[in-house]
Amino acid sequence: MTKKTSLRTYIKHFNKEVLKLSWIYILAISLLLIVLVQLYRTSTSASSVNQPTTMQKLEQEIQTLKQTVQTQEMQIQQLQNDIEHFINK
Repeated sequence: MTKKTSLRTYIKHFNKEVLKLSWIYILAISLLLIVLVQLYRTSTSASSVNQPTTMQKLEQEIQTLKQTVQTQEMQIQQLQNDIEHFINK
């Protein structure tokens, strides 16, 4: 009987300790997840501040295309002038 009693008390004590450790692990994992989520949120918000919006990107692209067209028009005009000059000689 003594062995059963001591075994039962040992099992009860072991179960209590395991339950305590389980709660500690659950709390530790929860805190770790909270920290990771906060880090993810701050990193995404910081990167979104530095990146231009889609509309801004489109406006920049339009400006670039306008400049390219102007440059090409100037080159065409210069070529036309060169051709006229060559023909008139």
